[in-house]
Amino acid sequence: MSDAPEPSGKKPRAKRLAKKPAGTKVRKKSSGKKSGSKKPGNAKPGKKLGPGFWGDEPAKRSRPSREEGSSASPARRRLAEAAKSSSDRRPPRDEASSASARADRPSRDAASSPKRSRPARDQAGSSSPKRSRPARDEVSSPKRSHASREDAPSFSPKPAPRASNAEAMEEPRMRLALSHQGGPTRVDGDVDASDILREAFEAAATESPDTLTHNIHGYPARMHPAIARTLIASLSRPGDQLLDPFCGSGTTMVEARVAGMLAAGVDLNPLGLRVAEIKTQIRSLDSRERFLVQLKDLALRSEMRVRDREPVVAPVPRHHVRWYAGHVLKELGGLWEEIRTVPRTEDRRAFELLLSSVVMKFSYRRSESDTTGIARKLRKGLVTEHFYRRGLGLVERWAELESVTPADSPEPWLIEGDARRLPKLLGEPPRADLVITSPPYGGTYDYVMHHELRYPWLDLDPANLERYEVGARRNLSGVGGAGRWERELLEVLRSVGAVMVPRGVAVFLVGDAQFGDERVAGGRQLRDLAQRAGFTYIASASQPRPDFTGRGMRQEHLVLLERQAES
Repeated sequence: MSDAPEPSGKKPRAKRLAKKPAGTKVRKKSSGKKSGSKKPGNAKPGKKLGPGFWGDEPAKRSRPSREEGSSASPARRRLAEAAKSSSDRRPPRDEASSASARADRPSRDAASSPKRSRPARDQAGSSSPKRSRPARDEVSSPKRSHASREDAPSFSPKPAPRASNAEAMEEPRMRLALSHQGGPTRVDGDVDASDILREAFEAAATESPDTLTHNIHGYPARMHPAIARTLIASLSRPGDQLLDPFCGSGTTMVEARVAGMLAAGVDLNPLGLRVAEIKTQIRSLDSRERFLVQLKDLALRSEMRVRDREPVVAPVPRHHVRWYAGHVLKELGGLWEEIRTVPRTEDRRAFELLLSSVVMKFSYRRSESDTTGIARKLRKGLVTEHFYRRGLGLVERWAELESVTPADSPEPWLIEGDARRLPKLLGEPPRADLVITSPPYGGTYDYVMHHELRYPWLDLDPANLERYEVGARRNLSGVGGAGRWERELLEVLRSVGAVMVPRGVAVFLVGDAQFGDERVAGGRQLRDLAQRAGFTYIASASQPRPDFTGRGMRQEHLVLLERQAES
């Protein structure tokens, strides 16, 4: 019988845990309002916006002057210049500065190949008599292991024996994030602009998304890093300022920092902003070594808790308890309590994110987007081992990011707020020269539901996201969903246009919307709404994407717009 909860039918066995596992206390939810529950449109606490939000005043910034009286718009001249200088564009990281910067570090070839090999068991010490348990009670340890790094602490968790074939069949085949790229590209509009959009799609089809810090935490519907990198390299000029009003987990923010651009990211999801915060940190060697020492200490103390069966307090609501095996919830709660003792705020927040990154894997929930239950037989100590390996991977990615980022690259501004309220968030006058963003695909996702198991471990309140989320499936699946989505998208376009400089360039990555059985072509809809929002359509590129609901292929579109000049 499965230990996992089922969506309907007979009361599942796992719901017995709802009474609370032995030795585990569930933290009661506070009665007062949380600081994060204020209406969106206000800056994140501690962020002082004011006139200096975008940096220096326009008059003090050294930017190339735009020619006056030219027949071609600045956006089209920029596209023509980009097409002519394509040979001078920054090459892929594995062929340029990143390769030379990583030459002195241990090779990542094995870790970055699609088929990552498992370390030899005689080296990991899995033959110890104390670890010889029946295979039916355990699962295999993650394929990626960083325990062999020379600069890592000596703590090295012992992997469990492989699960039997019968147990392996119970585990679902996980779809890798951003693994469905490529296919025939259909282009439209200006030739130079459409070539840039096609190049961005082609780069995503050939380059791995698992680069730099992009893959440190799961997040649905992320923009492929190669798309953001190609667009920034082709469309930005010295002194330009980038805006992503749906920055999510910070893909564009990472690429903007590597390019040395001043950037601002806005999102209503507090989890996305936390991921973006950790992703974009530039950590020095001393900082990374300190983090490794603390990581080892946390892992050792967590193992002692597991061995000594210490009681813990888990910060989850009672209705979440059923998603965890009793010993897993206790181990997660023990790690959470140990993380709270880390003195430095920046390190503590990074460790909290590491814990969030493993929560879904060790729950009974099938995936973030699928709330059905699944049986997972997990041995004690595996949560700590996986947490430790994720920490080693984060340190390695921080080192890679530091090696390719200019020393004077500005830290991005991250603001929790509604993309339909950008003028209030960013202030006047408009400053964004370039916008690169991917709005939610209408009627496709519910981010509150996707991340509901993660929020309590990070002490995040998604109330604003639940109330104001754009394109949420829960709000658009009924009658009138298509009309509401069009109104939301038009509000977004007008808000973005209000904070852009005249003749600035905006690129939207959108997918076809789905409202029940009704499908709306995302590229055509954005093109039709652009004129009403003060934009001029320039070009677009489209590629097919699989639809896992069985309704046939969807299309994903890159749409390039130009902000109209003020009359």
